[in-house]
Amino acid sequence: MIRVVQELKKKPEVSVEEFQGFILKSYARFLKELAGLRSASVKFVYGGYQVEELPVDCCIEMEFRNEDLFKKAVESEEARKILEEINRLAEKSVFLYLREKAVKKPQAKQAKKKIKKK
Repeated sequence: MIRVVQELKKKPEVSVEEFQGFILKSYARFLKELAGLRSASVKFVYGGYQVEELPVDCCIEMEFRNEDLFKKAVESEEARKILEEINRLAEKSVFLYLREKAVKKPQAKQAKKKIKKK
């Protein structure tokens, strides 16, 4: 399995509404039909701690079975078209491969014990 994050920084002349609308409609539709994609999520950046200017406006996290499937997917004709459209709206678009190491695993809360009625 390979996890890929695409970081996007919109162009200054593009409105937040236009950018987010494109991501949620056109790009999301493309991702849903992308062969080899196991899961995908979109995260919009709305602020940051001690950050004056946001380095990115959006992160798209994708999971593929392997790197070859990812490369095949982004080299397709459909991907070329949608990435051209992204380049019209974004000044930065990069793909990063991730390896995950859990530092703290989430802990499930214990279920409340049922009290037996007599």
